[in-house]
Amino acid sequence: RRFLEMATEIDGFAYDEAASRVNWPPLWMISAKADKGLGHPVDVRRFSDEMGSAARHTRLGRDNGNRLDYDHINMLTAPQAQEDHFPDILAWLRNPQAA
Repeated sequence: RRFLEMATEIDGFAYDEAASRVNWPPLWMISAKADKGLGHPVDVRRFSDEMGSAARHTRLGRDNGNRLDYDHINMLTAPQAQEDHFPDILAWLRNPQAA
């Protein structure tokens, strides 16, 4: 089920409708292929879709050209990340409109 639908059931606020009306800043959602929980790639993609934004989504994994099949923690802590995806993230942070 969709995350925002579940939240709406809890308190009655239509989060999905409200989120789709927001003029979001540039967003880049990054998930990891081996993340089995909090940032599972399918969940991240669905959340992005529910927001109604043109968010960029990248799933870090060897099949997408990355050095590792990253997980929830090592996408930030693995030594390989410094030369793998960190430079792209830094470039995007410096100029998100160009990406």
